[in-house]
Amino acid sequence: MRESIWSKKIPTLLGIVFIFAGIIITTFLVNQTTLFRIKAGGSNIPKNVKITNITDGSFTVSYLTDDSVLGSVNFGKGENLDQTALDERDLVSGKPNPYKVHSVTTRNLSSATEYSFAIVSGTDRFVDNGEP
Repeated sequence: MRESIWSKKIPTLLGIVFIFAGIIITTFLVNQTTLFRIKAGGSNIPKNVKITNITDGSFTVSYLTDDSVLGSVNFGKGENLDQTALDERDLVSGKPNPYKVHSVTTRNLSSATEYSFAIVSGTDRFVDNGEP
């Protein structure tokens, strides 16, 4: 008696289905830009922060980051940080660019006035123990 096509061919057909499913899933996963985001942390955290070039009209904040990120300084009188200063190199182009070494100079400050600032590194804002 002749055997049915299903009795002999099911394992082969099932294998082909598994192979095609594997190809489709693998292609989908490879085309994803980031399947697992592993971030060791600290890539945009300001390090070696220094306040230099202090005059009655300006001061410079310089710091390092592990990765190239956008950097700026929000500053103002007291805790009202309503002004922003860009990295020195961005003043020429007029648009922020990512760097690992940052140097931001605040300008046009009033003398004998206390100013506070926060570092904006990447998308995060960094202050000193919760205070600007």
